[in-house]
Amino acid sequence: MKKTFSKFNGFKESDFKKNVTGTNWRSRSYLGGAVTQRLYVDKFNSWAIPRWPIIHWDDIKHRKREKSLLQAKFFAELDEKNLYYGFYIECSNKSSDKRTDWNAFISWVSNVENEIWLNKISIDNDLSIYEKFDKKEKSFEGIIKSYNNKWRIHREKYEDIDSLPAFLSNLPGKNWVDLMIGKIENKKEVLEKGESIADDISKLFEILMPLYKASIKSST
Repeated sequence: MKKTFSKFNGFKESDFKKNVTGTNWRSRSYLGGAVTQRLYVDKFNSWAIPRWPIIHWDDIKHRKREKSLLQAKFFAELDEKNLYYGFYIECSNKSSDKRTDWNAFISWVSNVENEIWLNKISIDNDLSIYEKFDKKEKSFEGIIKSYNNKWRIHREKYEDIDSLPAFLSNLPGKNWVDLMIGKIENKKEVLEKGESIADDISKLFEILMPLYKASIKSST
């Protein structure tokens, strides 16, 4: 395990908001570093997103490439009610933008064995697949969850999804895609966990590492 010194001992109630005023949890000296030091991979680091209550974790070599916005990464995000963390990938709605990581991600999940694996870890870890909640214009509404070894999208009414890769492949269009695959935990649970939430976050990143590595393979 990496030898770093983190001051993170848990979230504070005042951290749960949509801005970063008066907070320090995103720093590499706090949650950023606390998660990084728990990852059993080398050359990873964290980046606090300016003015937003979000951290990204990524392979350093991968992150240094141009247009990090469009690259696969791990994330943690807060709002007033919840902590969100897991795998994050974007796809531009501009034909001139590269889709290197997105295409690799779609190719990976299109393999039947990989989709079965993703479905299993989704049910085992209570994962959700969704578009960034605070977006005004989304590529899709609702939350996709594992259901009976398949997929179901939960909206006002639920709808079964025959093929997750087919569903995701059809997303890029007029709207930019902000796709999250991760866990959603409410504020009360997170506050009670204290420092151990960093263990939970790093463990989920390790579980999702095959998906991350497949998505960045052609761009590192």
